[in-house]
Amino acid sequence: MLDKFKAYADIFSRGLAKEMAPEVGASIISRLLRDWQVDRSAITAKVEQDASLWEQMTDEHRKRIVFAAHRIGDLNWITEDWFIDVLLKERSPQYRDEFRFIAGMFLNIPECSEWLKKQVRELKSIAFE
Repeated sequence: MLDKFKAYADIFSRGLAKEMAPEVGASIISRLLRDWQVDRSAITAKVEQDASLWEQMTDEHRKRIVFAAHRIGDLNWITEDWFIDVLLKERSPQYRDEFRFIAGMFLNIPECSEWLKKQVRELKSIAFE
C-alpha cells in the first residue's frame, strides 16, 4: 500500500511541478538577473560581444537547473516571449523600469532579439546537460 501511495505522490508532484514550472522558472530567472545586476548597459555589451548571459552561472545554479529540467521534462514553455514576459512582470521597484527597458530592446532591436533567441537556446541546452 505504501508503494502505491509513493507512486501516486510522485505522479502528483511531477504534474504539479510541470504546472508551476513557468512561474517558478520566471522567479528563478528574475532573481538571477537581479543578483547579477543586469541592466541595459550589460545587455548592450553582451549583444555587441555576442557573449552569453549564462557565463555568470555557477555550478550550483547549473545543477539546480538540470535537476529541475529532468524533473519537469518538457521545457517548450521557455521561449523568447516567456523571457520578455518575465522582464515585464518584474515587481521589484529597483529593477522594474530597467527590466521593462530591456524587454523593449528585445522587442524593438533586431540584434537584441536575435541575441535573446541564442540565450533561450543556450538555457535549454544547459538544462539538459
